[in-house]
Amino acid sequence: MAIWDKFTASGKARAAYEQGVACYDNKDWDGAIEAFRKSLQIIPNSADAYDSLGLAYLGKDDYDSAIEAYSKSIQINPNNMATHNNLGVAYLDKEDYGNAIAAFSKAIQIDPNNAATHARLGDAYERKGYWDGAIKAFGNAIQIAPKNVAAQARLGFAYLNKGDWDSAIGAFNKAIQMDPNNAAAHNNLCVAYSRKGDWDSAIKAYNRVIQMDPNDAEAHYNLGVAYGRKGDCGGAIADYDSAIAACNRAIQIDPNHALAHITLGVAYGSKGDYDGEIEACNRAIQIDPNLADAHLNLGDAYNSKGDWDSAIAACNRAIQIDPNFAIAHNNLGWAYLNKGDYDSAIAACNKAVQIDPNLVRTHGNLAEAYLSKGDYGKAVEAYFSLGATCLGKGDYDSAIGACNKAVQIDPNNAGAYFNLGAAYNGKGDHDSAIEVCNKAIQIDPNLAIAHNEQGVAYERKGDYAGALEAYGKAIHIDPDLAIAHSNLGGAYKRQGDLDSAIEACSRAIQIDPNYAATHNDLGLAYREKGDYGRAITAFNRAIQIDPNYAAAHNNLGVAYGGKGDYDRAVEACSRSIQIDPNDSEAHYNLGLAYALKGDNDRAIAAYNLSIQIDPNYAAAHNNLGVAYREKGDLDSAIEAYNRAIQINPNLANAHYSLGSAYIDKSDLDSAIAAYGRTIQIDPNYADAHNNLGLAYYSKGDVDSAIKAFSRAVQIAPNHAGYRNNLRLAYQRKGGS
Repeated sequence: MAIWDKFTASGKARAAYEQGVACYDNKDWDGAIEAFRKSLQIIPNSADAYDSLGLAYLGKDDYDSAIEAYSKSIQINPNNMATHNNLGVAYLDKEDYGNAIAAFSKAIQIDPNNAATHARLGDAYERKGYWDGAIKAFGNAIQIAPKNVAAQARLGFAYLNKGDWDSAIGAFNKAIQMDPNNAAAHNNLCVAYSRKGDWDSAIKAYNRVIQMDPNDAEAHYNLGVAYGRKGDCGGAIADYDSAIAACNRAIQIDPNHALAHITLGVAYGSKGDYDGEIEACNRAIQIDPNLADAHLNLGDAYNSKGDWDSAIAACNRAIQIDPNFAIAHNNLGWAYLNKGDYDSAIAACNKAVQIDPNLVRTHGNLAEAYLSKGDYGKAVEAYFSLGATCLGKGDYDSAIGACNKAVQIDPNNAGAYFNLGAAYNGKGDHDSAIEVCNKAIQIDPNLAIAHNEQGVAYERKGDYAGALEAYGKAIHIDPDLAIAHSNLGGAYKRQGDLDSAIEACSRAIQIDPNYAATHNDLGLAYREKGDYGRAITAFNRAIQIDPNYAAAHNNLGVAYGGKGDYDRAVEACSRSIQIDPNDSEAHYNLGLAYALKGDNDRAIAAYNLSIQIDPNYAAAHNNLGVAYREKGDLDSAIEAYNRAIQINPNLANAHYSLGSAYIDKSDLDSAIAAYGRTIQIDPNYADAHNNLGLAYYSKGDVDSAIKAFSRAVQIAPNHAGYRNNLRLAYQRKGGS
């Protein structure tokens, strides 16, 4: 509530205002409104009175009147941060998030150091679904008030909604550190671990929630889910007994928790106790007859028992509740297939595929149904679709299996051989890819995509001549095959023919302007040519098409670095890392950008993260050493250089850098040995010859210094520094 400072001229106005404050404090909103209005009748231009009137309306949930009062207050005094903030609160409560954001932003403009307003701005962004804005706002609130637990927890929630599980986990853990009893942070931490698929950590987190509140049925239920889902992780074994125990505890607390009964049923089914699953699903259905998942799982249990009629009835009930429940149509098809009713199986599977074309198992069931019916043409089509679906999902072994079944039934199906080639390429078996693409081409010599896929195999084998020939054939058959032009550009770039690469990528973009990878490849070609401006344009276009293209953000960062714009380089590499935190190269490039900015501490942190992801990244160890040397920590620098050399003994830069560190330590013999090894690896490394000369010169071995300086000058005749060092060495020899 504003302090009365303008009404001393009128005792009546002041008395009315103070009466309004008293009513407001007692939550007598109508009394407060009446009193503030009375004071405004006496002094109509009081910004404070309008602000207080707005607060009273806000207390009464009359948002429109509150907004009107705050707006009048702002008209009189546009620079009152609190009023802009209060206006934002009114808009926020009214669910007018756009105006709320505008009001909070104005308040922050007036007072940038108000943590609460930054947090409210974060709330507005969050409710609008603009997670990046929320993350930035909550981050600002925390920067101003590092112990703001609520802002830390809300930051985690924004990351959670954005799908950045690691950042969400970090934020929730910080909130819990500050307030170990923050139940919301604990619960959201559980959700973040679950969505990340880190079930062991989720189990620990749910157990902590249960410790805080042993009667939290939802936590017990989610704990059961986590125990059951542990088997989703490679190598992990689901703990169905613990899942059963947790679900039973949830049911004990809340007997009508239908989802807990369903999860209990899944755990029983996973253990092979189908009767237990049926009983649990029936109990869930008894609680909520319209729970489609319960009917689906009941059908699963009956399918597992071989009771096809009961399975059909249960699946049909699930479909009746949710006609677009693709997996229920699939399971219905499976039951009909096993019952021998192939037409009904085909109808059910086709409906499942219509709803969800990427449901892998349905394509397989459909193929089996057609095969069992003796309709081999349709069976081939279904296997073909299954192969293509698996291929799209990156499941190359399943794709190979499906495509092989298709060509077994129809050995003249060129498309199936092409998909088989793509699957072999995806798996890294490029020889097999070339072989099956040849079969596709033998069947249909004009199948351009088969020539293109064969080119991919040749390129990945390092046979660029073969790749260029294959891509050329694909383009000859179909001049508008954008992917072939794009791949041709990539092959030219890898061969170092940058002009041809640019021409090919430009043609691909002309045909298909929305293929992000081609813009990225075009950017790489321009970057290698040193044309950073065009490279940046190309990378930005790739990002515009696909904002989550991590490699394009990373490449953009390198291009900005090449142009000398290190702030933007940091920004681009950081965005790449946000999308893909496990890309060691992006962390390395971020380190380079920080190093070039002169921020060696951040460079060291970035290089260390790169090394953490890829301990054998020799260049990262080398540059880590450079950053330590810049800081004057020569021992750490030498350790990093030696680690780089241990990984790659032929990394000339690491030996050279090691020599420079030894020079700084005045260990001339070790420096000479390091420079000698550098020159052994790269005889034309002019700086190494020059520094070797300096080391010899410092030792007083002028003849060896002259020899080293002479070699440096021979490699770089126009380098004034090398020539000067050679001149000084000759002068010293002449004077000695």
